[in-house]
Amino acid sequence: MASNTNINSDKSEAQLYEVLLYKKKDIIAIQKKLSIDSDRKKGPIEIRNQSKKGKILKDSFGSQDGFTPKQFHELCDDICNTIIFIKVIVGGYNPITWKSSRTSCWGKTNNSFIFSFTNKNFKDAIISVVINVNHAIYYGTNSGPYFGDDIVVYNSQDLFGTDYYRIRCRNNYYEKKIRDSDDYFSVEDYKVFQIVKS
Repeated sequence: MASNTNINSDKSEAQLYEVLLYKKKDIIAIQKKLSIDSDRKKGPIEIRNQSKKGKILKDSFGSQDGFTPKQFHELCDDICNTIIFIKVIVGGYNPITWKSSRTSCWGKTNNSFIFSFTNKNFKDAIISVVINVNHAIYYGTNSGPYFGDDIVVYNSQDLFGTDYYRIRCRNNYYEKKIRDSDDYFSVEDYKVFQIVKS
């Protein structure tokens, strides 16, 4: 279980609502735009709403694309303020940069959070802020996005395989459990955004 190094719940919850544009109709409009533009398979897409925009770093990562840790790091290393949506929907926000590290290490931040949507009602989102800032983000060359040990995407064969097929959500370094089960589940697709303030 995580030690209570830092709790920054109100700030992170406010960040989530800001980042996700907290109006349900806006989220639906963005989802529609993403699915339309994703089908076109074009380059980076910009989502604009009021004074916020998000740039999709890669419009679709999924098992059909053979999304690998190497590909994740090629696209996301040295980029901060990323938010990841994993179809189910679970995800996380990382305000610091992603890194490929030959020796595994932890990224420290008190502004990271993870989330899940239990249904289509945005108000029912579970938001879990980091409570152990020393273990907020995990860096490793052979792994993709790790939010503490709370959201981890695995290969179906071994822990650090070549493709991502399964995901596991636990409760270790973040405030709340975002899924009822600790069991593995399949990853169909996920998207990585960089949040940019205009």
